[in-house]
Amino acid sequence: MVHKLSDLVSMSDLQGIVDGIYHTAKLECRVIDQDGSILADGFVKGRIVDVDERVLDISINSLGRRIGLLQLVKHQECSINESAFSLITYLANILKAIGEKQSKCIDLERELAKTRDSLTKIIEFEKLTASIARKFIDISVEEISEEINYTLKAIGEFSNTDRTYIFLVSEDKKTVDNTHEWCAGGIEPQIHNLQNIPVDSIPWWMGELNSMRNIYIPDVDKMPAEASTEQEILKAQEIKSVFVVPLAFKNYLMGFMGFDSVRDYKCWPVEHITLLKIVGKILVSALRRKKTEEELRFLSLHDYLTGLYNRAYFDNEMLRLEKGRDYPISIIYLDMDNLKILNDTMGHQAGDQALINCARLLKENLREIDVLARVGGDEFAVILPCTDEKSGEEIIKRIKSALVHYNLNNQGLPLSLSIGIATCNGPEHKLNDTLKRADDLMYIKKISAGSAARLL
Repeated sequence: MVHKLSDLVSMSDLQGIVDGIYHTAKLECRVIDQDGSILADGFVKGRIVDVDERVLDISINSLGRRIGLLQLVKHQECSINESAFSLITYLANILKAIGEKQSKCIDLERELAKTRDSLTKIIEFEKLTASIARKFIDISVEEISEEINYTLKAIGEFSNTDRTYIFLVSEDKKTVDNTHEWCAGGIEPQIHNLQNIPVDSIPWWMGELNSMRNIYIPDVDKMPAEASTEQEILKAQEIKSVFVVPLAFKNYLMGFMGFDSVRDYKCWPVEHITLLKIVGKILVSALRRKKTEEELRFLSLHDYLTGLYNRAYFDNEMLRLEKGRDYPISIIYLDMDNLKILNDTMGHQAGDQALINCARLLKENLREIDVLARVGGDEFAVILPCTDEKSGEEIIKRIKSALVHYNLNNQGLPLSLSIGIATCNGPEHKLNDTLKRADDLMYIKKISAGSAARLL
């Protein structure tokens, strides 16, 4: 801010102005600074001004503030004609204009400084965004979740946001879950309170996101009437301002990334919003990669029809358990009876459904530690760690009881299983040999059951 005339115009220039006035209009004048000091003096050298002499002061202002004075002095017998007064006023206005122009330049410099700061912030944000993108390219699938947490922290700290988070939509699109969250110091986490939220409970919110629109609420108190439910949820978390970006791929909503301001009301600059949307796209790419690789990994270890483990996983588990201390280990081998007849008479779709039902029944009647797999077209096998043959037989009884109950309560062809069991009591034996013995016993029972049926 300019406070003095001497900050704007050099003393030599001011002296030239007062000398010009004296030579042109034969009038004596001086220029006085804001603090009272004389910057230029056009009086006759050595003359002392009498108190009776008329003094005319013309104020020199800058943006409404006086920064100096143009002072005119004359003898009583002298007169100031109109042209002389106009000249003096004109020169005073020149000085005033100089002051205003300089002040405007200073204001402009101030605005330019703000712009430079803003551009610097944007450049830093762009560098952060590029760094985030590079990290997601280089990391493994197992590291993606941790990197998302780091990203939320980095963006939250950069944008001075109190809470940043990600919600993902469930596979059936009926609920959303808060999967990742970062909170600034002193801000209460909400992730544990925001699980399994029905989509129908936040219709306005999800409607905006499904339409691929950002949600920008500078003041939660001023949300639209149709968002009253969402407003209550935000107020319960003491949120004052919020900005949300949809996470979508080809118009399919995967979830959303949000930024809460709890302590103060906040406005997000347009440039930051643009970069936050870019970060959202980076996260969408990472989440899609994670989901795709997890699905591929699941398919590599699971049966595509029943969702049970496949033969490859089962074999690896046998090798792993052979080196452990979970003996005795029993293995059950099961064969689904009459699947070919079912496929031939009712179609493969009915046969597939029977396999799915059988897999579900087995899974429901086994323990968490047991390893159940579909090892062939109509064959299943179970590894029972820490289980002797007697305990294994009890598990088989439970499975047979469940089969009876299932057949009594379901129409169509009944489920039937041929079952064999064998036990390995120590590492001196191979589990693969135990599996073969269980398979052989199952086959003997299957043949016996078939012979008995034919005799009947």
